[in-house]
Amino acid sequence: MTTRGLRLPLSCLALAGLSGCGSGGGKATPTPPKPATARASATLTPPVVVTQQPTLGPSATAALSATPSPTPVKTATTRPISPTVAPAARTPAQLLSVSVHPAVVAPGGLLTLGVSTTGQVRAVQMSIGSGLPTAPPPIAYKLSLVSNGTWRGSGDAPSVPGEYHYSVALFAEDGRRLLRDNDAWNIQVGNTQPTVAPAAQSVPPELLAPPFFYGNPTPVVFSAAGRSVSGSEVVSNSRPDVAPATVAGYYSTHLPRAGWTVSGSQLPGSTSFTISASSGQRVCVIQYGASTIHVFFGVLGG
Repeated sequence: MTTRGLRLPLSCLALAGLSGCGSGGGKATPTPPKPATARASATLTPPVVVTQQPTLGPSATAALSATPSPTPVKTATTRPISPTVAPAARTPAQLLSVSVHPAVVAPGGLLTLGVSTTGQVRAVQMSIGSGLPTAPPPIAYKLSLVSNGTWRGSGDAPSVPGEYHYSVALFAEDGRRLLRDNDAWNIQVGNTQPTVAPAAQSVPPELLAPPFFYGNPTPVVFSAAGRSVSGSEVVSNSRPDVAPATVAGYYSTHLPRAGWTVSGSQLPGSTSFTISASSGQRVCVIQYGASTIHVFFGVLGG
């Protein structure tokens, strides 16, 4: 017996124990293998990748869902800028000249008073008295401002004959009272001890700026070069049509040409100014204000 013959009965016995052999002892029919199932399609579908979103809390969800508000842009507020104006420089109160006319007057007669100033002056007062123990008290005369730096007034002379002395008080803007005095400021009341009135001096032509017209010189005592000078004053007519710069330009040009050394407080654009000048022993003070020129001229020691 061959080896194949022995294997068949054993196979049959093994199968008989499970499902039994075929009737009649025939050979067992092997179950045909199932055919391979063909794939429905050769097209490959890419796998779907599912990304798991993290779970957010209520506050985070609200923050994400809320529409972000744009950051407000601050608008620059334009404020009007007020120009800084520097305060005008304050010049100290100064006395330029003082005059009392006539120098010899009858008791109780009319006196004409004049004072020229520069700087910050708010009031001017003149006093006339003899200074003698038995004489009446001094008479005070309040002067009025008629133009820039020019003060005028009038009043009755003392009723008692004699020699009288006058002085000037300047009241500055800061409230100070500045007393000005000079030994030469004297007048004669009545004919006792007559005083010879000083004669007016002629004024050099270069001191008279055109196109102004000028009155006659009158005697005056004024301050120049730190001294009291007996001289003359001339006053021009008012010319508002002539610019202050034109007047200042004339003096700053013509006085040096005529041999005068000039110093003054004239500033560019100013509407009033004072110019002082000297030539040897000759001195002058030129005061401009309210479109009018005041010229003071004299000789030191004259």
